Amino acid sequence: MMKYFEKVIGYEKEKAELIKVIDHIKHIDYYEENGVKLPNGILLYGVPGVGKSLIASEFIKACDVPHFVCRKKETDGKFTDKIVQCFEDACIESQKTGVAIVLLEDMDKFANEDEKRRDAEEYVTVQSCIDDMKDENVIVIATVNEMDKLPHSLIRPGRFDIKLEIRIPSRESREKIVEKYFANAKVEKDMDFETLSDIMEGSSCATLEAMINDALRNIAYRREDTITLNDLVRIYFDYREKISITDDPIKHDSSYTEEHRARVAYHEAGHLVMIELLRPGFVAAVGIDDYKRKGMTVMRKLPVADEADYDYGILKALAGKAAEELKFKGHGDGARADMNHAFRLADEKVSELVAYGWDKIKLMNTWESDLDDEIIRNYVTSTMSELYSKAQIMLAQNMEFLDKIAQAIIDRKLLLRKDIQKIKATCDIKTEYVDLI
Repeated sequence: MMKYFEKVIGYEKEKAELIKVIDHIKHIDYYEENGVKLPNGILLYGVPGVGKSLIASEFIKACDVPHFVCRKKETDGKFTDKIVQCFEDACIESQKTGVAIVLLEDMDKFANEDEKRRDAEEYVTVQSCIDDMKDENVIVIATVNEMDKLPHSLIRPGRFDIKLEIRIPSRESREKIVEKYFANAKVEKDMDFETLSDIMEGSSCATLEAMINDALRNIAYRREDTITLNDLVRIYFDYREKISITDDPIKHDSSYTEEHRARVAYHEAGHLVMIELLRPGFVAAVGIDDYKRKGMTVMRKLPVADEADYDYGILKALAGKAAEELKFKGHGDGARADMNHAFRLADEKVSELVAYGWDKIKLMNTWESDLDDEIIRNYVTSTMSELYSKAQIMLAQNMEFLDKIAQAIIDRKLLLRKDIQKIKATCDIKTEYVDLI
């Protein structure tokens, strides 16, 4: 069987769906004899950079029929004329060759992005053209970043019969993408691809490619021939977190003393130690930026499935502030973003409790029907207070681990999973309190 989509890594389910359409196009007479019509339209949607255009291009290549590309370059009036012309040309070619394709690239950018213009002339024109082609073997494939920019009447079945969400690459796909880009490069012996995959979770295909290319450019500039995990992690921090981890000497001034730097290190160490207590092995890397005076702890993502997962998330968010206060005797301010995240998780926990009844018999010492805003606020506040106390106790019980991690961050600026696990192995980890959460 002929192979299709060889340039597309992952997305097996989506490719399988498109291969059915390819088979239909290549055996159009057989399908027509059995009363099967071509789908009017295929919609590929998802965030920018995930590979929608590549998938569409590979689909068109596999079909091997005349195709016409429509992407917005002209002014509004001229562009509607171009849309019509693309469909008319496709119709003429389909009558000659059997099937033709119209590719609408970034269709959600065809009109003003104001949501109030969903019925803009460009979208009405596309809709009318699709309707006019229903008796012709013209198939439309469109790529879209933001579905909510489009009129519902345009994307309904009958106009776009197949809708495929192209998501951020999965763990397995990320590893394959990395291997592909490293095919012609030397990597360090025993490269930890698992840690790299965890660190790059949530990155689009385009971002992965750009990060890896930048890392390769850096080692080429240094006239080195081997890329390391350290190189890739630094690039990640710079790309995704806007944190620059350099080997430059630290320049202290009156506003950034050794104590200030230690606070940053202990704040991140607090997050890291809490994660290791709750989810051993989940921390992929931690680093600090001495210019921006901030840090970041990166961990493997974990879906929230029950009450305990919300509590774990809140504890992780609060642990930075808790660690600072433990070490610096109550003077830790914590990070506003961490506190906002913790309160948001507590609010979400309440919503889930109400929606799914995780506390099936009674909720927050009251019945669901008696809930009001004040009861919810009091519950959120008490949850935050209780979990903050637990965070301090858990960190205090593991002060040796906290101190060693913080000192390593101060000394080295960047720690990877293997570094963290080596330090952890030298400490007497206390986990009995975890079971009480």
